[in-house]
Amino acid sequence: MKAEVEYIGDSQQPVVIIDEFLNDYEEVVAQGHDDGFAQERGDTNFYPGNRKPVPQPLLDKVCDKLKPIIAETFGLNVNYPEWQEGYFAYVDKPADALLPLQKVPHFDSVCKRQIAAILYLCEPELGGTGFYKHVETGLELVVEEHVKRYQQSVLKQLEQYKFDGYCVDSNDCFTQIHKVDAKPNRLVLYRSALLHSGIITDKNFDTAYGKKRLTMTVFMYF
Repeated sequence: MKAEVEYIGDSQQPVVIIDEFLNDYEEVVAQGHDDGFAQERGDTNFYPGNRKPVPQPLLDKVCDKLKPIIAETFGLNVNYPEWQEGYFAYVDKPADALLPLQKVPHFDSVCKRQIAAILYLCEPELGGTGFYKHVETGLELVVEEHVKRYQQSVLKQLEQYKFDGYCVDSNDCFTQIHKVDAKPNRLVLYRSALLHSGIITDKNFDTAYGKKRLTMTVFMYF
């Protein structure tokens, strides 16, 4: 397993890419395709699809494998993680059904000590992950001291601009500063505060194609 680190944007935040991450990839894909998915609901959940929890033994194995890389790359003490959670997920919400906030890049946490990992369990044509800079505020990493200013700006822009479907490239309000292509058994690792968005292609809604953009997403807080 070889980790490649790229430092992106003006903030030079690290994004780690690891190919051939799992030795038992096919077995994990099979687990991911098993039943148990549910549509996520709630005022703070904006995932445009279905999720189910990653079994604890698998979650522990993935996190333990990532800890040395996290310590070296992000400078965090990984000996005593405060919490970790993981989900299998796939997108199934058509672009014309998205809520306004689902059409723009997002962040998962305002804390630099939270790390996110996405493991692609799907084919490349279903889309990878883009990272973005918010043009008006200049923000790429949304931490606590900037979150109010960022949210005020974005909410205003959602009223002023028409955002069409999923954010897959640059637009008037967001500049794509980096892109990671999907690849089976590829894992991408980054701070949860980075602005990002799944690059959801039309293939996800092609019934003739019939495959899901299955991923495993893991969050770790140190």
